[in-house]
Amino acid sequence: MGRTVSRMARSASRPVGFILLTVLTIVFSACTTPEIIRETPRPSPTATPTQTTESDGTPVAATTTATLNPPQRQIKRITLATRVSNIGAPQDERSSIPELAESFYLCVEVRNVQSGSRFQADWFEDGQMIGRSEKLALEDASEPIWISLRYQPVSKLNPAREHAVQLSVDDRPVERLAFRVGVGDAADAIAAAAFTTGFDKLGKAIDPQTRFHVDTPQLTLRVRVSNQVDSAGMLFSTIWYRGESQIAQRAPDPAPNAGTRDPRRMAFTYAPDNPLQPGKYRVAVLLNGTEVRSISFTVTTNQSDDPSPNPGASPTVEP
Repeated sequence: MGRTVSRMARSASRPVGFILLTVLTIVFSACTTPEIIRETPRPSPTATPTQTTESDGTPVAATTTATLNPPQRQIKRITLATRVSNIGAPQDERSSIPELAESFYLCVEVRNVQSGSRFQADWFEDGQMIGRSEKLALEDASEPIWISLRYQPVSKLNPAREHAVQLSVDDRPVERLAFRVGVGDAADAIAAAAFTTGFDKLGKAIDPQTRFHVDTPQLTLRVRVSNQVDSAGMLFSTIWYRGESQIAQRAPDPAPNAGTRDPRRMAFTYAPDNPLQPGKYRVAVLLNGTEVRSISFTVTTNQSDDPSPNPGASPTVEP
């Protein structure tokens, strides 16, 4: 009986010893093996290239991520108008505003517009701000668009005072534009008048002439009305003189014959029934019946004085 109990005690102590040995081995291993920390790598905030490989180990070219700056906004044209189209484009560009105009516009042609850009027009009379117009761009636009800023005067503008409008975009001044109110001075209505084929981009007469041969079949006087006056309601005509004697009276030529459809460009053609006599001549330009400009010219028999073989020929269309 005693031997049996002793054998049973030894048998029970073997599993306990094995378990204790195993635990000690694990603890010893944990104390001697260095710790390994694994963390998902984070890219450096300044590093943009990334090198990757395919599943078979083939390297793939490094790629970079770049942020492109939006195109810079460009102001192409600024003008005043009393009427605009449904896209905001001016329908009657002008540098003077009628005294009784109920409203008018500052029209801005611009490209590369960013959504949210704010266009602002500040209106001044004798240096004092009298109004402000604002408009926001609702979407991006890379192609040119028109932004029209409407102004409705609270009271009648004074033609005797100086007027200006200041354009700003996103609170940054862009350009200041001066303009007149009212018809302006009648003496300033005619900006240029000459015997010419047309006017260049600066409004100057192209090769003006003052001497013509007696065989010239017709004479054409071209007139450019100033942008500093309101031409609405203005009626122009001409009276032709030889010395002090009136020889003809002419209204403006029809638009197709004038070489342009610009209402501020006119032509007056005189084709005499008989050849002109040598001598001094002049043309008086009348505005609503009042003479506002006089242009002198000479008719001669001297061929060498004739600047052109046919100065009365059909004009070319001006630029």
